[in-house]
Amino acid sequence: MRRPGTISLLALLALPLLVGTTAGCPFNPFKSKKPKLRGAVTEIPVYAPSTFVDRGSASTGEHMSDLRFHVYHWELATEDAPAKVVAFYEKALPQAEKRDEPDSDYVVFLYVPAGFGEGENVEIAVYRAPRDGKTKILISEEVLKEKHTDDDWF
Repeated sequence: MRRPGTISLLALLALPLLVGTTAGCPFNPFKSKKPKLRGAVTEIPVYAPSTFVDRGSASTGEHMSDLRFHVYHWELATEDAPAKVVAFYEKALPQAEKRDEPDSDYVVFLYVPAGFGEGENVEIAVYRAPRDGKTKILISEEVLKEKHTDDDWF
């Protein structure tokens, strides 16, 4: 029989496992969630590990009196090599049109997600050369203004 106020041997053995799974261990279940882009209308694959750098938006259209689209931009950065990021998006977006022109600063993946109409798309640009030791990733989502419902975009 255990005395009141003592910790069992089993509890002592389980403590490092519990701390490891919640405090930075590679097996941390809280780190396994897919990262998401706040404000995105559709689910866009996000390279992990990456960090959020900045975001912005703009209105677009055929001409100034027809600004019916919104483009939302997210800038991310990772310490991984550009080739590794490109390989991730090749696998995650096999349906995307890949633009890999040798004279361009980046590789672009362009696709139209399910439910998107004419003029709507997602574009992901992966910079070829790291800057300040990090690979830059730019993600843009262009949708009709009325599809965006996130009131606290900024």
